[in-house]
Amino acid sequence: MQTMKQKDVFRQPLIALITCCFVALGCGGRAGTTTLYGASVNRLKSLNQAVLLYASDFDDVLPLRGQWMDGVIPYAKNEWLFHSPAVSRFGYGYAMQREIAGNPLHLFSSLSTEVSVFDSTNLARNATDFLSTEPSPPRYGRKNTIAFLDGHVQDENTVGTNPPSLYSQSKTRLKHVNLALLMYANDWDSALPLTHQWVDELTPYVRDAQVFHSPAVQLKSSAQFGYALSSETVGINLASIASPSSTISVFDSTDLTRNATAPTSTLPNPPRYQGKNTIGYVDGHLAN
Repeated sequence: MQTMKQKDVFRQPLIALITCCFVALGCGGRAGTTTLYGASVNRLKSLNQAVLLYASDFDDVLPLRGQWMDGVIPYAKNEWLFHSPAVSRFGYGYAMQREIAGNPLHLFSSLSTEVSVFDSTNLARNATDFLSTEPSPPRYGRKNTIAFLDGHVQDENTVGTNPPSLYSQSKTRLKHVNLALLMYANDWDSALPLTHQWVDELTPYVRDAQVFHSPAVQLKSSAQFGYALSSETVGINLASIASPSSTISVFDSTDLTRNATAPTSTLPNPPRYQGKNTIGYVDGHLAN
């Protein structure tokens, strides 16, 4: 029969092993979480730099969707940079933002607010996904790590609020929707789409139908949309608009249905993104 002292001999290594596993998973208390977060920031800085070096060698075009890790390997110092330190034993944990992949840098008006690579619940290699896959609750206590196209890395506090990165993603999506709107008008004698069918009519002009979903709305329900076509511009001819630069075309709306056509009085109040809504205008620009 084992004595208490003999049991302790076996118990102590087991406790040490369990403690190490908890720290590796980011569950080792404040100190363990802080250490892993710092490691993630450093990895993401190097990984983001590799993405930008790749772009500089390919006419400022970013890596392709679903193969970006393979593309930037020659620019990364080590393979383990592709692994989030909190999930490295179980997958990768970093994703490239789906809406930047394969696009030229000049497409983005603000590189400092456009997300490049970020902590994601998609743990696959070469994960290319939406910001709505950021871990919630955040991977490192109250923080996720996120990198931007200008090269900087910062944390995102995703607890109880829509993070600034979602506003940036919404601007990118609405920019594509607005461009599709103008392309449609160009094909239809300068006429804008008809009421309650504009998403259907613009779908052939976009590469990814996800752009019709407000990212903050999609985060809560993938079946809802959150953008509306202004009821004041629906079906009219562009030539009849006196001031395209001040006439709203598509915008964040509290009408969450597909093909929503609504007045601008349905803009979310308070705004959807920390004091801001995303708003597109008939001349193609978006409000700041």
